[in-house]
Amino acid sequence: MTFKELATKRFSVRKYTEEPVSEADIEYIMDCVRLAPSAHNFQPWNFLVVTSEEGKEKVRQCYNRPWFTNVPMFVLCFKSPNDSWVRTDDNKNHGDIDLGIAVEHLCLAAADRGLGSC
Repeated sequence: MTFKELATKRFSVRKYTEEPVSEADIEYIMDCVRLAPSAHNFQPWNFLVVTSEEGKEKVRQCYNRPWFTNVPMFVLCFKSPNDSWVRTDDNKNHGDIDLGIAVEHLCLAAADRGLGSC
């Protein structure tokens, strides 16, 4: 598959199956995230994979939308601003850019495995 085909395959899903995501798929996706570039390779991010029913219910309490109710898992993405590279001439913290790139790697890796994301 070409990159353009992969990018075309990825779309924002609003209806999920309740089929669990395999451990192999989760490991593949998170390994792709690890490979994402970041400013000075600081990788100022943390990801939390939530698959338990208890954990998913806690996430749903934060964002109550109908399409959010039957997802098989959540991946919560966090920026670590204190771990981000800061450009010295204007103090621009690059953590938001780095996290955005890593999340795009996550979404494309999911699409590569035939999984949806939003």
